[in-house]
Amino acid sequence: MRKRPLAWALIASLALACRSTRPAPDEQPIVDIVQGGEADVSRELAARLQTFAGERSLLRLRASAGDRTQSFRAQLQVDRDRRMLLTAYTPLGTTALRIYAEAGSVTFLNDIESTWWRGSASELSRTFPFFASLDPSTMALILLGLAPADSPVTYELGPGGLRSARVSDATVSFDPAVYPPKHVSIRTPAGQLDIEHLESLISPGRLQMPEIPKTYRCCVPPAL
Repeated sequence: MRKRPLAWALIASLALACRSTRPAPDEQPIVDIVQGGEADVSRELAARLQTFAGERSLLRLRASAGDRTQSFRAQLQVDRDRRMLLTAYTPLGTTALRIYAEAGSVTFLNDIESTWWRGSASELSRTFPFFASLDPSTMALILLGLAPADSPVTYELGPGGLRSARVSDATVSFDPAVYPPKHVSIRTPAGQLDIEHLESLISPGRLQMPEIPKTYRCCVPPAL
């Protein structure tokens, strides 16, 4: 039987099964930005980024491409040194895939097929267009509602946070324009990814690269 393409096989295996985690003792809720003028919002976002201690957000994701649409749960984590870990879950609450990024290097673990791959951020962006041409950690910060200035991104501000971010052929939209964000959409020629932030917390812990089980087969690149 021919295998389905990896990305959509993984997405199809995920569902809206409920998953929640208790905040760790050192985690705390994020304080909303008070609505104001564009200059006030810009200064506040810059201050939040400057004092960024790390964040963890539980997500509901909906991916659409052509006539295919699938939904699943995930968790996005970024620490103060811009290490990123994106974890997608199966209906049983086990991990389906993990993407870890640090200093331009990306490690991808397919926990369903027990394979792994390591490569550059640009290689991953070519495979997963929702990352556009950005390092995954930079895109993660944008999805968390922040506006890194050290990237080729054009931002539009709203009364309480980002309204949109544009890079290459990808547009990230925030509805409403608040921080922390509630609903985020990434639109590219390849499709659309809709994100609902279910719970966002300040999370000061240091991320570690996931341990790769010895039984996992290397080096199988992620592929659409």
